[in-house]
Amino acid sequence: MRSAVTHTQYGPPIPVMGRELSASRRAVSLDPSCYEAHVAAALAYRETLDIGQWRQEAQTAIALNPRLAEANELLADSYAAMPAYGCARDRNPALADDDSATALRIDPRFTAAHANCADHLYWSERIEEAVAAADRGLAILTGTA
Repeated sequence: MRSAVTHTQYGPPIPVMGRELSASRRAVSLDPSCYEAHVAAALAYRETLDIGQWRQEAQTAIALNPRLAEANELLADSYAAMPAYGCARDRNPALADDDSATALRIDPRFTAAHANCADHLYWSERIEEAVAAADRGLAILTGTA
């Protein structure tokens, strides 16, 4: 397995040696109907910036269990306006909005979904919406909603 370099949102790239990708591929091969295996694969592909595989694994996880939020959030991130996850990534704000909203409907306390939604809105230059999204997330997470 070749090494890859992954992004970090707030620092230098971190080398990924491929163990995560190998392990997630093995998990999928052992049980193709396992939601968690496909989420793990989506996360591994995200870190290697393989956008097509990232999206495919997230979509497979959603098809396997549409009642869990994480795969929807992973799919939203793949289309989000934020600069993380590579410059060559095609962005689609409408799909990011829809997938993020789905993740938050499924799990209103999903911290990453709130944070990434606000980040996406900020990078889409929708500042007032970003602040409102962050405020909603904080209110829910602190119990003041």
